[in-house]
Amino acid sequence: MASERVKSLVAGLAVADEVDYEVAEKYPHLYDLQAYRRVAEFKAEKKASVTCLDVPDEVFRDEACSKRAMNLLRELSASLNCYKVGRTYAYAIVINVNDNAIDLHYSSSFNDYARFEELLPKLRGLSASINHMLWDTIEHLRYVATVAKHEEVRRKVVDFYKRVPAKYIDVLVGDNGVTIYVPRQLKGYVIGKGGSTVQRLQQLLGKRVRVIDDLGLTELYESEHPELPRDPEIMKLVAEILPKIKELERKGVTLRQLEKIIESIEKPEQDVSAEEGW
Repeated sequence: MASERVKSLVAGLAVADEVDYEVAEKYPHLYDLQAYRRVAEFKAEKKASVTCLDVPDEVFRDEACSKRAMNLLRELSASLNCYKVGRTYAYAIVINVNDNAIDLHYSSSFNDYARFEELLPKLRGLSASINHMLWDTIEHLRYVATVAKHEEVRRKVVDFYKRVPAKYIDVLVGDNGVTIYVPRQLKGYVIGKGGSTVQRLQQLLGKRVRVIDDLGLTELYESEHPELPRDPEIMKLVAEILPKIKELERKGVTLRQLEKIIESIEKPEQDVSAEEGW
């Protein structure tokens, strides 16, 4: 049904004195066959292009969406196969599947480009008509592509915080940026000292990032970690010293060794002279 409608739309672009090549070939003295040959060989002097399917770029970046969109474009291409010859010009209107475009190729052996200018608004009208006709399909492609885009962002966030289990991170992607929901106990770690961690994530995503502690995730975290303190200030302090602990680990100092070092600092050795009675 769609293909028949597209053929009807294309047929409506032609005017009375334009014919198909088969007709023009029978009356070569009446039509610009040289212009037609240049059009057929993609050597036209004038070209124009409009978007065919009004879908975001994400549609073609997602594998499933791209496959469906390309198949739809191929179906349209089979229907939109318009080659016309006039007395002083010839043109072709075709679907460019790879570029998601409706292309106009126009040639004239008599420098007659008035018809080319007439076709430009009609080309845009054709695109609008196709998108209106396929509204349901296009909206579905948009929806699936949006979901895929959001999942891609979510995956980047989860991978960025690889030390935090994915079940403790919810990501909401909006037009104004990304919101990350985490347990209250992990908020300080996710933000980083002075916001340094979030700033690196913003650079990675190219989007503004907000971090919000979520009640549901906080309760989940508390139920699975009953041994941890519930005081958010304590968790904030832990998050602040964690980078230093990691730096010590990289230098070969284990947590057990760190405990002993702390003990030695808090309980300095007694005065040797006192122990030996000096």
